[in-house]
Amino acid sequence: MQVGSKGCTQGPHVFSEKVPEELHRRHPFSSSSEPAPTLGEDVVLEVAALDCEMIYTTGGLQLARVSLVDGEGKQVFDEFVRMPEGVKVIDYITRLVFYLSLYFSLSLIFPNRWSGITPELLQSAVLDLTGIRQALRSFIGSKTILIGHALDNDLKSLRMVHHRVVDTSVLFPHKAGAPFRRALRDL
Repeated sequence: MQVGSKGCTQGPHVFSEKVPEELHRRHPFSSSSEPAPTLGEDVVLEVAALDCEMIYTTGGLQLARVSLVDGEGKQVFDEFVRMPEGVKVIDYITRLVFYLSLYFSLSLIFPNRWSGITPELLQSAVLDLTGIRQALRSFIGSKTILIGHALDNDLKSLRMVHHRVVDTSVLFPHKAGAPFRRALRDL
């Protein structure tokens, strides 16, 4: 939509989808129990630590980087995600205006400035979301134990269903209880 056209007056807008059915409609979820495509020598791990970085874009909250570490702490996967055609990274000021319009809904904030991801870094991305998921399936099988912090967000952004997880946000709950979560740096 063009700036000034009906329904748009402030430049690029972001939206946030949280309903799994809506997310699935946009990009279907897959299960880690589905057979992995043959990508050469697959090395399905027993244990892996997963972390995803999401950023706000004109296409909503998008997966921007995926990192995977094996059980010995060796990085086995670290890739930026190629954005869909026409999707642009939203700058901090635009997001701030967006958040103010949501009446200070602070639980939604994942600013790009904290992830360290810039449009320049994303230019090096080769794989889109589908390619990232296919590559991860050569490391993550149905018996792999995934470790991470707030893994529900990471798996949702990857559109993956996985049943063997150790989530530090659940193991070390916030003293105020749900829906609050302790920051990883505070563990």
